[in-house]
Amino acid sequence: MAANVEQQLATLLFWGGEITKNGDMGSMDYSEPPKTMCFLSHSSSYDELETKVHAAMDTNADRTRLILFGRHPMIIPGGQTVFVPIPLTDDQSWKWFLQVASVSQPIHVYATAKRRTDSQSRGQAPLLSPRDYGDGYSSEWLAGLCSLIFNKAVMVPAFSEMFADIFYCLSSILPELCVDDKKVSFKRLLVNCCQQEFERSEADREFASDQEKVIHMRRKRGNIKLIGELYKKRMLTERIIHECIKKLLAGGRYDENPEEEDVETLCHRCT
Repeated sequence: MAANVEQQLATLLFWGGEITKNGDMGSMDYSEPPKTMCFLSHSSSYDELETKVHAAMDTNADRTRLILFGRHPMIIPGGQTVFVPIPLTDDQSWKWFLQVASVSQPIHVYATAKRRTDSQSRGQAPLLSPRDYGDGYSSEWLAGLCSLIFNKAVMVPAFSEMFADIFYCLSSILPELCVDDKKVSFKRLLVNCCQQEFERSEADREFASDQEKVIHMRRKRGNIKLIGELYKKRMLTERIIHECIKKLLAGGRYDENPEEEDVETLCHRCT
């Protein structure tokens, strides 16, 4: 019996254009059509990807370093699909991207070639900066990516563990940016999203219509469950978890009995 041959993943390579934003949800695309297509296996390494791209672009790996992105589809509430660029910087980010890629559709890889300086010998990881990634990679893009995935996560609490895995991977592969002498990281933006959603839940409790209350409760449960999953991965501190529990058990005001919906939310978190 013939040995099983690992399925090859069709990979469309783009270069020469730029990443553009399309639509209100921040969906990303490339300004020019693909230049060529290559095939890579699910067990391929980042070095193999770089080799394929260098060969397609006819560039010298010793003189040129590549900046690569993969286009990742995300389904948002309402069933709409948007595309976000995921930086491909090493084996870890490439393996994660391959895991979430569909074998039934070609994956998209965007490439930018930059001349190496004398201090950048091959094999050294280049320093990453917003300028390296052009207009498609900035603090605004990082915040938009975080908000996009977060809003999906809180609306589908059943998949909180999966989304926590995605957040954990992204926080480890996305570099920090420096904006106005302040560091901006994906993890910090995610913590801010969780905090703002938690505080907004308290402020909006008395002003929602019946339909809005259903959405409010769904988002609140989803946020609390996501917070718990993020804590399991040590992305949130014990202090944050304790503060959330105290607010839920004290109605957010420390001097009143807890609201029924808050106790119910906390019970969902513990199950």
